[in-house]
Amino acid sequence: MKKIKLTEQDLRRIIRTISEQVEEEYYKISPENYLDLLEKTSYNPMALARIKTFQKKPLWITGNLNVSKLPIDNLGNIKVVSGDLDISYTKISDISGINVTGSVRDWDTPIAKRRLQQIEREKYESANERRKEGVWDRTNEDMDDEGLKANALFQFLVGEGEIQELTDDDIAEIETLQNRSDSLSERFAETQDPEETNRLRDEISEIEEKIEDLREDKIDVYSIVPSSYSFYSANQFEVLGLDRSYAVGTESEMDESAYDYVESMFDDIGVEGYRQSFLEDHIDVDTLVSYVEDWFEDDVRDSPESYFSDDDYQLTEEQEERKEQLENEITEYEERLSEYEEDSPEYEQIQDHIDSLQEELDNIEVDTEPTEEMIDKVVQDKIEDVKYDPLSYINDMGLNIADFIDKEGLIKAVVEEDGYGVMSSYDGSVDEERIGGETYYIIRTE
Repeated sequence: MKKIKLTEQDLRRIIRTISEQVEEEYYKISPENYLDLLEKTSYNPMALARIKTFQKKPLWITGNLNVSKLPIDNLGNIKVVSGDLDISYTKISDISGINVTGSVRDWDTPIAKRRLQQIEREKYESANERRKEGVWDRTNEDMDDEGLKANALFQFLVGEGEIQELTDDDIAEIETLQNRSDSLSERFAETQDPEETNRLRDEISEIEEKIEDLREDKIDVYSIVPSSYSFYSANQFEVLGLDRSYAVGTESEMDESAYDYVESMFDDIGVEGYRQSFLEDHIDVDTLVSYVEDWFEDDVRDSPESYFSDDDYQLTEEQEERKEQLENEITEYEERLSEYEEDSPEYEQIQDHIDSLQEELDNIEVDTEPTEEMIDKVVQDKIEDVKYDPLSYINDMGLNIADFIDKEGLIKAVVEEDGYGVMSSYDGSVDEERIGGETYYIIRTE
């Protein structure tokens, strides 16, 4: 067979041709035009698909399509949406034949309800598997940590009167109804008959209501299922039929969880919500001093007039010695001057020398440049002020207190003050149950 070599230009031409042929199979329409026509057909997507303009071609929506809250139960002949699709709060039950290039929003639609029902079914199925195996039965001496925690939660809910235990008859009836619902759901997914679809939907709904009635406030330990997500270091469980979630953990797990919870809270919202007096006890003074020390020194050097007055400057030790020496010499020569006549050469010579000494003495002045000792003393005094009242300094300088907090110390203090209740944002309660010689702490999370 002869090999064919394609240039890059040939390849691009072939790709363009294929793309044009694919696009010719569809009728492209903008989302705005589609919605306008949909309104004019009284929101009947199937009637809209029969418009002659579309040449019986499937529709290609060229952007984001939002039909949320519209009174429709299908999308007619749409096959491609180049963007996001929002069908929330409609009765649309199937979009499997539509290629959506973006994301899909389907809140409160039959699709979402089936998906949630499937998730619930899977939870019930896994619960039934555990129930059949008896892994969480109180008589099971090899029960794992997760089972012990589930039993602690179950014991708590029963003790609080939140639930009643499911009987064996209840469990058997629920299983029969669930099997019937699964069978009808399979037929629902396969049927194309609108009347049959409506009938199946109603029957499935009736069965689901019966199951909900049986499960209302009645569970066994196997109706407590592990959540997909842990609660920090603790386990999290969902309670089927109650629509609630709880975190359950040992003391060490709750200690770790509380620390991580507060740390996460600080990272998200900062520490500003705590009272200043509480934060003051946990300022990292060493970090604050390290931050301000260089700034103080630079400021003193750049603006000495702001820190020193004339009285702060003094002659150096060398200047003081020279001054005393000059004064003594002047006194000595003045005494010798009295021994000569004013007009004598000796007198004039001594006087000239005295004048020279006096000029040197007059030129000895205080140096107005601060010494290293002076600068160091001011800086250390300022640092002592900061150490004495760090919070006032932070506030006066407009600094962010969060930058100077001993985070670990503050987290520990919050946990010590609020206990595990710091994590109980739902109702503020922390309960405990003892199972198998271990105390478990329970917090409602949803």
